[in-house]
Amino acid sequence: ILIIIISLLWWLTINSYRQLNSGKFKVIHEMEQQLPFACYDREWDYLGRGKNGKLYRQLSKVEGYVPLVIIVLSAMLITTSLLL
Repeated sequence: ILIIIISLLWWLTINSYRQLNSGKFKVIHEMEQQLPFACYDREWDYLGRGKNGKLYRQLSKVEGYVPLVIIVLSAMLITTSLLL
């Protein structure tokens, strides 16, 4: 059960950092509007603005699967051990 709690906290931490980074990039994009060249906006154009999974895959989403898989596998292991 401890591994499930730890994995849940891990998953919540990843989501919190995803939200924090989203806010930071919104601020960066606002700042870029005052600059002669918007390098982050240009980079986002090259990456298809996140619409093409082959060009860009959000790391925090990929990372988020790891603790969820651990939770599912742990729950299956606990269930199996209780049934035996």
